[in-house]
Amino acid sequence: MARYIYSDDHQILRWDFQSDNANQLVQLPKETYATDIHWIPPGNTAKKQLSPSDLFALACTDDGEDGAIKIWSKTGMLRTILAQTNSDQVLYAGGKTLIIKPLQPSSKPTQWKAHDSLILTLDWSPTNNLIISGGEDRKYKVWDSYGRNVYSSLLHDSPIISLAWAPDGELFAVGAFDTLRLCDKTGGRQLSLIKMAGPNAGPLSDLTVSLTNDTIAIRNQDGKEVHIYDALTGKERTDRTVKHQTEVTSLALSNVGTMAERLLAFMDKNHDLYLTLAHTGSQYSTSPICLGSMVTSICWNSSANMLAAMQDGKFVLWYHPVVVYTDRDLLPQTLLRKERNEFAKNPQLLSFTGNHCSLRRSDGALITTSIPPFPAILHQHASAWQVAACYPPVQDGSLWACLAGMAISSKDLATAEIAYAAINEVHKVQYIQHIRSLSSTDRRSAELALFCHQPQQAEAIYLQSGLTYRAIELNITLFNWERALELAVKYKTHIDTVMAFRQKYLAGIGCQESLKKFVQFTEQLSIDWDKINAKIASEEEKETS
Repeated sequence: MARYIYSDDHQILRWDFQSDNANQLVQLPKETYATDIHWIPPGNTAKKQLSPSDLFALACTDDGEDGAIKIWSKTGMLRTILAQTNSDQVLYAGGKTLIIKPLQPSSKPTQWKAHDSLILTLDWSPTNNLIISGGEDRKYKVWDSYGRNVYSSLLHDSPIISLAWAPDGELFAVGAFDTLRLCDKTGGRQLSLIKMAGPNAGPLSDLTVSLTNDTIAIRNQDGKEVHIYDALTGKERTDRTVKHQTEVTSLALSNVGTMAERLLAFMDKNHDLYLTLAHTGSQYSTSPICLGSMVTSICWNSSANMLAAMQDGKFVLWYHPVVVYTDRDLLPQTLLRKERNEFAKNPQLLSFTGNHCSLRRSDGALITTSIPPFPAILHQHASAWQVAACYPPVQDGSLWACLAGMAISSKDLATAEIAYAAINEVHKVQYIQHIRSLSSTDRRSAELALFCHQPQQAEAIYLQSGLTYRAIELNITLFNWERALELAVKYKTHIDTVMAFRQKYLAGIGCQESLKKFVQFTEQLSIDWDKINAKIASEEEKETS
């Protein structure tokens, strides 16, 4: 039989009772002290007594105490938070009662009846020293640390199941079955109300809700839609509902940028990861784009638009995920992968701050992994891109790829040319040089949209600027013949041009005309290449004048 012992020498020893020998099992870090230890007790059945378990739980001090009493499963999954501590006191609920227990041995606890039925949730702000509680009586209440009631809400439609203070203590959030409220610290002023009605209603949790300072994303009950809300007004953006064929299991909004730049990453039950824009009105498409598969956990960086994920047991980081909208070919070059045994099986990402990402392993251990600092610096110093392009901090292809994507997003073609040249993308350098040589601003914008694989936006730019021939020419170049003829007929110009290039194309591949509209115009028009070339030259002359 053996037992485990600890002391202030930072060692965990395994003590064998039979041999009276003690062997070192674990050497704790110097800043960590063991404070308590418990074994899983030996089981017994009617037939036999089972041997003592070698599993034990060890409590330690570190620099990250959160002041909470929590229940964990044996595999390290958080089940619930029983109590919340604030400095030298512990706050917990017992039935309808709130109890503040000082940590001093002989101190008397403060307790009071807080609700008329079972208390389900509570939170204590270390900033303003106020307590919020909610329960099955369908009310939330605000208390001071002496148990005096500051505010009591009216009855809600369902029990209050979640509460949380903002870090600065000025606001708190209240969650119920289908409702999310944002209140000021006194509780009396409701700043925002989001209520999901009808088939969209459902329970809210950290897996189904994500929020930033201006946007809230909420998954509906069947999991196949994500609804976007304005965080300040609580109104739904009815023009922007993300629809997905498979149930969405987790979602996360990016933390950096304006509302128009807000990104939404989400996973579905097939463990595929998608990225989309949270709002309409951007220059990019709002259709979700798949970033990867076999993903189990995601987390955005707190200060830069970098996205971390656990993918097939590996730590994966997209330095600049927006590049899927500007040049998807760069995506593999802006990707960091880490294969480390210490991640173990099924780790969950907890936070991603600065250059460090925290993970919780399945055995409950909290570990961190670091990333190179330069991509975050590149994100933060966008105004110095051209300086960065001339004097890069390191000769790293992933940094150049990030810089190329960022420059294209901001239409900084000079910097983009330098960055693409650094990663040997010769054909893209040549195309960027072609764009820069164009005298028309509208043409440069349209050609840049084409560079980003957005032909519909390029066509729209041409049509809005009156460059109808260029819109027709674009569709001819992309072999989108029916759209080219549709535009020619609509604007009553260059019908013969479309027909001429169509006939030339069919002759080249040895085919006969099969499209009904083209057969009709073939019978009505005669093709004169001299006349067509003169019309094209006239269009080009107008653009340069």
